[in-house]
Order: sequence, then structure tokens, then C-alpha cells
Amino acid sequence: MLTLVKTNIKYHYIYPQVNVEVARMKFGEAQDAMKNGKKVTRQVWHDKNVFAYIIFGRIVPAQFWTGPAECIRQGGVQISAHIDMLMADGSVCIGWNPTQVDLMADDWEVVE
Repeated sequence: MLTLVKTNIKYHYIYPQVNVEVARMKFGEAQDAMKNGKKVTRQVWHDKNVFAYIIFGRIVPAQFWTGPAECIRQGGVQISAHIDMLMADGSVCIGWNPTQVDLMADDWEVVE
């Protein structure tokens, strides 16, 4: 569990000791892993069972589309590739956008 400690007006994160060596990545490497079908997480998300993954672009047949009819073209709806995230409460965030902190972090890792 991540602990936040206040010292002299500044806050410092105290990370728990990890006994297993895990390959850590920057966001660009995590993005490449997602493009290869992997799920990724950050070390600070471990106790929350949160991870991100790519949904590749595809066409959803019109009969399965529940959104506005104006989206249907040539019998289906083109879904663009995007990143989704499994949230801590078990819901899925469609079209998740990483924060600047996520983009700059180097604690990304692949979920096996």
C-alpha cells in the first residue's frame, strides 16, 4: 500500500518493499505493450486492481449499436482505437486519458 507522509510542508510517497523484481516502463513502452495486446498498470495502482488496455478499431454491426442512428454508416459503426481502463470499483472507463503524471511516470508494468 502506498503511504503519503508529510515532512516539512512537502509530501513524499513511501513505497512498500517489493520482493519480486518487475520490469518497469515509461508510458511510451506501456503504450507499445498495449498495442501488442497486453494490459498495463502502474505501481501506485497495485492495491486497486486497476489496469489499462487498448481496444482496437473495428466496425460494430448496426443491429448491435445502441447509440444514435446518425453514427451508422454502410451498415455499421466505425469504432476508433482507444484506451479503456478497468477502474477500482469494477467499472470500465471507456476512452481513458492518462494524466500528465501518468505520462511522465516510469513505474508502468505489464499485467500478466
